[in-house]
Parts: sequence; structure tokens; C-alpha cells
Amino acid sequence: MKKFMLLMVAAILGIGTMSAEKGEKAAGINLNYGSEVETIGLGVKFQYGFTNEIRGEAAFNHFFEKNGFKLWNLDVTAHYLFPLSEKTTFYPLAGLCFAKGSAGEWSNSEWGANLGGGIEFALVDNFTLDFEAKYQLVSDMDQAIISIGLNYKF
Repeated sequence: MKKFMLLMVAAILGIGTMSAEKGEKAAGINLNYGSEVETIGLGVKFQYGFTNEIRGEAAFNHFFEKNGFKLWNLDVTAHYLFPLSEKTTFYPLAGLCFAKGSAGEWSNSEWGANLGGGIEFALVDNFTLDFEAKYQLVSDMDQAIISIGLNYKF
């Protein structure tokens, strides 16, 4: 509980030093792990800062085939940015996703939702590194997704 309170105080104190700016754009790549497909995947993403606190992200993720099962998804999420320091930002996320899975003759496409959060670290110049955990609520293809990403801000 003490760690949670410390995190909340740090987030509130950091609000005055927003690390993102309205109109800021970023493009990046992800390495993902899906809990149900039990395999890794690669992704690409584009981010846009609608305000200093709210950022949108569109992403495409493709998971490597395992045991004949193939999966890819498209995500559109919103991030609410809480700067913890000048170089570190925490963000909860929520959004929509479209997932397509197939195995042999079976194939399924479903709409769903994403809920989760992440933390982003400024590296050098316009590069950031992020760690993200989210749960994809998609009918027959629910799963937790853990990812690490590298982004270029422009």
C-alpha cells in the first residue's frame, strides 16, 4: 500500500511536467508475448498526442504460428499520460481491437476491447522505450499481452 501511495503522489506531482506535447507523433515497433497463444509476435504502431495528457495509438500485431494456430490483431487505444519524472511516464490504456485467428479449417474474426497500462522511458534524443501489459477481451481469443517497444518521436 505504501508503494501505491508513493506512486500516486509521484504521478500527481509530475503532472506539471508533461513529457508529451499536443500534436507530437511517434512510430515504433513491438516485441509481444500472448498468454493464450503462448508465442511471441511482432508489431508496428503509430502514436499521436491529441492533448498533453491524452495520446492515441493505432497498432498491428502478428503472432508467430504455434501448433498450427495463427493470430493477428489491430488495436486502437487511448493512453492517459502521468509523468513520473522528466524521462518516465506511466499510462493506463483502453481501446478497441479486431483479432483474427485460424487453425486448420477453423477461422474466426472478432471485435473486442483492450485494457491495461504501460510505462515509457525517454532514451536519447527522440527515442523512447516502453513496457506494456494489457488484457484483450475478444470472445474466443481472450489473452494477456506483454510487450516491449521502441519508438521514434517526430
